[in-house]
Amino acid sequence: MTRSITSEVFDRVVKDQEVWDFKVEKNGVYAISVSAKCKNWSQNFRRLFNDDDLAVQIDDYLFAEMKGKKREFASPGSWNGNEIKNNSKTVLFILPLRSGSHKITFWVGGQPFVEEIKIYKMEESEIDLVGDGIFVFEKFSDIIIKNLTVEELKISANAGVGSNLEMKVDGAVEENSKYKRYKKWYWYGRELKGDSREYQIANAMDNSQHSFEFDCQGKPNITSFKLKIDTENVEYEVGYIKIYRDIISGHSSTVYLRSTYSDKSQILAEIKDGERVGIHKIIIPGDYLENLSEIWHEVIYKGIKGYILSSFIEIEGQERERIIDLIKEKCNQYSVDQSLVLSIASVESHFKPYARSYSKRKGIFQLGDKALEDVRVTDPYDFYQNIDGGVRYYKSIETRITDRGDVLIKRLVAWHDGPSTTIDKIKNKSFDYNKLSDETKSFIKSVLANIQKKDWYHIISIPTTALVILFIFSSVFLSQNYFNNKNDNISETANTIYSSEQIDKKYNSTDLVTYFPVSNENKNVDTSRFFSVIGEKEDIKDESSYYPNVFLDKNDNVIFLNSQRKIVKSFDAKSLKLEKLLGESDIMNDLYDPNYPNNSYIDSVVLENPSGVFYFSATNSYACGASNCTYVFYRFDSNSGKLEVLDTDIFGGIQGLYLSPDLQNIIWVASSSGGYCLEGTSMGVINLFDLKKNIIKDPLEDHYSVSNLENMFWKNNTEFQFTMSYQSNNDCGYLRSTKVDWLYNINNSILIKLDSHSEQSHP
Repeated sequence: MTRSITSEVFDRVVKDQEVWDFKVEKNGVYAISVSAKCKNWSQNFRRLFNDDDLAVQIDDYLFAEMKGKKREFASPGSWNGNEIKNNSKTVLFILPLRSGSHKITFWVGGQPFVEEIKIYKMEESEIDLVGDGIFVFEKFSDIIIKNLTVEELKISANAGVGSNLEMKVDGAVEENSKYKRYKKWYWYGRELKGDSREYQIANAMDNSQHSFEFDCQGKPNITSFKLKIDTENVEYEVGYIKIYRDIISGHSSTVYLRSTYSDKSQILAEIKDGERVGIHKIIIPGDYLENLSEIWHEVIYKGIKGYILSSFIEIEGQERERIIDLIKEKCNQYSVDQSLVLSIASVESHFKPYARSYSKRKGIFQLGDKALEDVRVTDPYDFYQNIDGGVRYYKSIETRITDRGDVLIKRLVAWHDGPSTTIDKIKNKSFDYNKLSDETKSFIKSVLANIQKKDWYHIISIPTTALVILFIFSSVFLSQNYFNNKNDNISETANTIYSSEQIDKKYNSTDLVTYFPVSNENKNVDTSRFFSVIGEKEDIKDESSYYPNVFLDKNDNVIFLNSQRKIVKSFDAKSLKLEKLLGESDIMNDLYDPNYPNNSYIDSVVLENPSGVFYFSATNSYACGASNCTYVFYRFDSNSGKLEVLDTDIFGGIQGLYLSPDLQNIIWVASSSGGYCLEGTSMGVINLFDLKKNIIKDPLEDHYSVSNLENMFWKNNTEFQFTMSYQSNNDCGYLRSTKVDWLYNINNSILIKLDSHSEQSHP
């Protein structure tokens, strides 16, 4: 049995971040039905061929994943115009709600048309969504069940000849086992011929989020959708213990459940990293833990009620990954650099929504009272408000500080010390980096270090009292210094070969720890993990690691891990001679502490072929900007101990390395960003015997603002073929695109156009 609570007919286009408020009188299980239409790109010719997209956020939980530079929702429970093509789609959200006020926030791309919202209260544990009139099947329909344990589930549907019904459960298609060719249709009309078929969940579905997506041909009919829900053990919000090493130092894998909101109170239980807890009350002011928070959560763990500091829990919907996605979304919206703003947020709060500084600044961006007022943030612990306000606040600083030179440094000082004071110093020419406070310098160093590392799960925080300076400068800061001061004869070192005696150094560390900030494009494996060498120096204990690999350990040794997971060689990173190969700027020399052991970074794209011969690239802070770096490209033969410099001037991150079949030539492919919605791809061929280099000139590069390599392969020892995609854009809305197949001959350095795919307008 269900009871209708409220409904509203919209029948209109909704705006981005528009809010619809509603109330429920009692705690319980509710069903929220939202119907909407979204056009695809071809139906939206009046809006420059952009499709419509829609997602809903219920209270603080957004039922969608944000993808792409332009907002696009394609996950269960959202509306994607290119998928539904202006058909009506209904999404039914079934979840527990506490008594009181609630809100639905619309996340909009384009101009989605919302038809109606209906809300029902489920009065019993057993219900038929179809029979009770809650769920009306349409061509496109989703059902999302969140924070509820489903003890039984049965779905009945029929389909006649010419009608078929597809169902995805948690994103996976339920297949028709009888017809392999038509396996996507669980209800296949030619098989059923109008009869019904039942789908049943054999085991209970746990209380995480689950989804059912329906798509059809013809006119199949869902006749019942029966649920039996455990209404006795409802969790209104859930969280997971999450231990980030940048928040909890040491090697602890547990946190304590306390009897009160104080770290001095009785320990009721130890909870392991990753374990689930029920959230009874979210915001409880308590004892302040330095540099973390004063906000505690009241939780229930295995029937025990207690308290845990908010810094050690991720509430579902507020995970670091979602916070990062939201910041990226807002950076796209306001046209600011994602890496820079993410780095600011990481240093300010480590992406914790309930963080609080010693000066009582709150939330992710730790804005002061004046800044909160300027950007109209009324609740700094509302992470949606805080993120939107924080990105807009940085955008205002960026707009106000536009002079040349060390502009990024000045903007970061304005963020930390206040824009008005900083702008006054700039105007009267009294701005002096050396006169900044240690706290401001520490903030700048940490932000710039994290821009370079781009690993938002292992954040660097440089202590205020540290004497060493880790500086990775922005491209604007470097443009006036690094490029003008780089030694002109450095290119001579491209043929440098270092002997085995110079680099042969036995590896003795038994506690190797490193991080991988970027995916290995050659392996297509996410490597943003920690791993350790434990016990025997050649035993790698982490299935998430990838190999072959080249990386730095904590002592700044370059470690070579071969395809058999064996450490075959190591040497001091100073042997890379990056300072000599890349050059230093005068400003760098003024600020860089020579006592700091190393400031190097090795790119994650590594190739080993033949066995024991490694191709890799490295850079340092001198050669990096906010988005791009200049890399030195090496070949290292671990068998002979010979290190060769193949190239000293590869601009942008290496995306792929391709050896010719005879191992005589290698292609490197790099990508770079020239600003918002400007992306380029460059590539070169190096002869591995005489080290001669040919840069491949793309004749279409200047005609498009974005170029991306999609395919690359050697046809023989002298020819390789690749496919490049190109886009031109207007404010990052793609207007034109094309794909071109190219053939390159290394003997005559001729690039031949093989085929050009049809050029068309699209979003």
